[in-house]
Amino acid sequence: MKTKKPENQNFPVKSHNKLHGVGKVNHKSAAKDPGSTNKSRNQTQINYVVNPRKLKFLTNKKAAEEKREAHLADKEKRRKEIEHKRKEKIQRNRELSKKTRRGQPVMKNQIEFLLNKIQKRLAEE
Repeated sequence: MKTKKPENQNFPVKSHNKLHGVGKVNHKSAAKDPGSTNKSRNQTQINYVVNPRKLKFLTNKKAAEEKREAHLADKEKRRKEIEHKRKEKIQRNRELSKKTRRGQPVMKNQIEFLLNKIQKRLAEE
């Protein structure tokens, strides 16, 4: 199967090797004519022009991988923050829901919670 010669030589030429059995790949024959199909012993070599969209994808692959890594790190950070807040909420509710033998709330825990809340607000200002 022959491919057309590229009309515009501005695009890089990429070669594709298919091995039909055991044999060596001959790269020197591909450099002669970028649009030719060369058949030698146990080998078929086809040259074709790289699609500009695919070339853009290949050049942006590294940037996309870095972006993906940053996204995963950010996602993990958010997951840890949510887990931490959930544990604090469970602990706070456990303390505030304690009751005396007669069913009244333990005021010591209520007052400590309010005091900590006021101190945090003052520290922020």
